[in-house]
Amino acid sequence: MAFADQKQHDGAWTTFVVKPGWVCSKASYGVLSWILGSSYSIELDELAATMIDLALHGGEDQVLLNKTIAMKGNELLRKK
Repeated sequence: MAFADQKQHDGAWTTFVVKPGWVCSKASYGVLSWILGSSYSIELDELAATMIDLALHGGEDQVLLNKTIAMKGNELLRKK
């Protein structure tokens, strides 16, 4: 983050940090979310949708934690 905040890079790009929990496929998500809870696990599709949306449209928060990633990804996937 310090590198991206340097004045010489001002406006060249925006840095986002995505901190997912345990990333799993749809097949294993049910069991893992039951064991770990939804705060500690995320479906691969939700993670991918959120990261693509950040790359294309940016976002308000620079650091996204698992629960936010999952909620955003779920919302994006329901739109398609």
